[in-house]
Formats: sequence, C-alpha cells, structure tokens
Amino acid sequence: MYFCTSINNGLQNKFSIKIKKMPKQKTLQHGVPVPQNNADLESNKEIIAIMPPKDTSPSDLSDVAKYIRAQMAQSTYLVTPWPSNIVTLVQFDGTIHALDLANVARKSNIKGSAKAVTTAVKGVRSDMSNMMSFVQNTMRANRLIAETICTDCGFEHKKITIRGPVENSAEPSTEAGVLIVQFTGGGQYHIQMSSDGGITWVTCDPTKRAGVVVRNLKSKTPYLFRGRKVLAYDAYGDWVGPVEGTPL
Repeated sequence: MYFCTSINNGLQNKFSIKIKKMPKQKTLQHGVPVPQNNADLESNKEIIAIMPPKDTSPSDLSDVAKYIRAQMAQSTYLVTPWPSNIVTLVQFDGTIHALDLANVARKSNIKGSAKAVTTAVKGVRSDMSNMMSFVQNTMRANRLIAETICTDCGFEHKKITIRGPVENSAEPSTEAGVLIVQFTGGGQYHIQMSSDGGITWVTCDPTKRAGVVVRNLKSKTPYLFRGRKVLAYDAYGDWVGPVEGTPL
C-alpha cells in the first residue's frame, strides 16, 4: 500500500540570540531524521536560512558564530569535503578569534580598537554568509527536511513566498522510496498516481493541498502523477499533468 500525506504548513521562527539546545530527533527506518514539524512544501513557499540581525552586538555575534561553527562541524547533512568556495572551519575560527580580540581591546579603550571591532564584525558576517549559502543549497536539494537541516547547522530560518510561476513536479526526496509531488495553485486537489505508465491510476489520499509526499515507492522506478482541482463536492477541474518522478 502506498502512503500519501498532505503537505502542511511549517512554523516561522524569529532569530534569537539565546542559544537553544537541539531537540532529540526521531529517525525513520532509512536513518533520515523526521522534521519536528512537517516541512512547508507548498508550491509557492520555501524555507530559507537567515543571518543574525544587523544590530546584534559584537559579543553576541561571537557567541552565535561559535554555535553555528559547532553545529556545522557535527552536521551529517553537509557533503564532505566541503566545496572549495566555502569558508573552512579553521578559517572561521580565525575570524571569530579576531572579533574576540578586538572586542577585548575595545573594552580596554585601546586606541583604534573600535575600528578593529567593525572590521572583525564584517569578517565574521562575511564568513557566516558564505557558510549559510552552503547550508541553503543543501536545504534546496533536500526540501522535505529543509527546516531540520537549517536547525541542525545552527541557523535560524523563515518561510518566504517564491515569486513567479511554479511548475508541476514530482521530485525525489533524500529518503529512499519517497517523492514530493506538487501542482501549481493552492486549494484542494485530487491527485492520482500510476506505476504502469498511465494505464491504471491510484488516488493519493488524503489530498488537502496542491502537493503530497508519497512514500513506500519502489526505488529507481518511474511513477506518473496527475492532479485536478477540487471545485466543489464531487466537482473537479480538468486533469493537469502527468508529471513523472523516480524515487531514490
């Protein structure tokens, strides 16, 4: 039996300087962590990592940077070795240390220390932004668990609306045997799946949104999906699709 779940809204978090303890995560049979709250995979939404506010104090920025550094060092979601254009942990250690030294000097009213702090803050933020791009690319490649990846790497996140048209799609998740199926537009959709090239169709139930997460599929096997908008009770729009997807 195939298992289809409707895609629900995620939570939008605001950045907090206070370092939070990572919650213990449940795991699936394949070892992929389950998001603490379902990832928001609406067709026009995306979870993105965010930087600390610009008014974060140098000392607080140092604490946040150290936390992110520690989280990224232990994250199993990031590919290794890291891409050559991404700041290394050793380099990040250096910029954080420079910020700490400059901050100590400023507190001691050493001449030129204020300028040194400003320079060091820019260095830390630059490195942090570079590393965040690595995390964001990893999130986009694994949208089913994007929120979990972001938190695991120490960054806060928010949900944004993607501008422009969204294509119908059936994308593989990083979890084996799982496809993320989406159709343009919002509201309720009636979504069906075919494993025999469109000869027979099975309804994905429940389907409360324009997208579903379909589990228990055969790996490396192509599937077709089609959808039609629910207009009223027992009344539907035209079929859209099919779109094809092949799970890992």
